[in-house]
Order: sequence, then structure tokens, then C-alpha cells
Amino acid sequence: MTVFERILTVTVIAASGINTVPVLAGMVDPTQPPAWGSVTTTPPATAKKRGLQLQTTLVSPGRRMAIINGRSYSVGSRVGTATITEIKPFEVTLERAGKKTSLRLLPKISKSPVKMNKDKK
Repeated sequence: MTVFERILTVTVIAASGINTVPVLAGMVDPTQPPAWGSVTTTPPATAKKRGLQLQTTLVSPGRRMAIINGRSYSVGSRVGTATITEIKPFEVTLERAGKKTSLRLLPKISKSPVKMNKDKK
């Protein structure tokens, strides 16, 4: 069935007055954003137990943002008692009482040579 035929079929069904609501009532659109008011602006309690968690960063020529524990921040913003001093694509640097700390999206990867066992052939 071509795309045109599918569109035509849907249009004919819709125009014919066939009630498809009961069929579709139980279905949920996975791309639909959450209902207004169902999104909370406070981070979950588990985030407080784990401390600060970097969830994503947005780095462009005109803007640098980070989402930490569900809230958005920019360079200079305060996160608790710390101040964000730098936002990189995979890392945010915070400064608290003169001490710098980094939050990373991904763990640092270090490459090291693999030692081969010469006895195996």
C-alpha cells in the first residue's frame, strides 16, 4: 500500500463517521509530552542522596548550559554552595570554597596497551 493509499484510507474512515475513539482510547502516544502540571520542578529525592548528577550539556557558540539534577544552569550559576565556572561538552566544573570539582557525563577513558602472553599461539 502506497503512502497516498494509506492517507486516502484514513481520510475515508474519518469522513465516514466511523467511531474509532473506543479503539484508540487505550493507546498512548509515546511522543506526546507530559500533561501540563504533571512535571515537577524539584529534583527527585534520590538525586539528593547521590549528590549532584550531570544529565546533559548544551554547548554552542552563543550558549553554554548544563542540566544538573533536573535543573538548567549556565556559567556563573550557583548550584547549592558551588558556582559553575566552566561548561564543556561532557563536563561541568564547579568551584566551592576555592576548591574545583568536575561533574562528567561519561567516565574518563584511559588507553593502555594490552599485554600479550607470548606463550599462547
